[in-house]
Amino acid sequence: MRGRPFQPGNQHGRGRPPGSKNKVAGAAQEAAQAVLDSHAEALLKKGVLLALQGNAPLLRLFAQLLAPSRRERVLKFRLPVIKTMADLMVASETVMRGVTRGHLTLSEAQAFLAMIDDRRHLMESQDLDSRISALETGSKEEGEKKDQANQETERKD
Repeated sequence: MRGRPFQPGNQHGRGRPPGSKNKVAGAAQEAAQAVLDSHAEALLKKGVLLALQGNAPLLRLFAQLLAPSRRERVLKFRLPVIKTMADLMVASETVMRGVTRGHLTLSEAQAFLAMIDDRRHLMESQDLDSRISALETGSKEEGEKKDQANQETERKD
């Protein structure tokens, strides 16, 4: 039967599952890693020696390993403390002033404004939670007062 991967009645399934690792390649990688591990110190010394002699690719490699590049610069920009909704406005104006004076780039300002907006959402959530708690406490007290009033009117009857 041409074109069929397995004969009917195959006891071993449909072959290797997708995504499974090749055992031969894995063994070869482990052997190569063992050789590198056993000679790591000598290879490192030789690489440093060649880099010091001016080997540009090795110089670049060691430079990248020793001083990894940062994705973003470190900012020395301070936002005011944000405790009230009015402080949010002051903080956003501070960010705008930082952009106009050249202390912040537009993307940095957007990141700061996103943090300020997140803080606003947290403050609003906290405010709503305290309002709901106050309403629930108030409704419980009103319910207790009504229960006491009903009990007193029942006693009078």
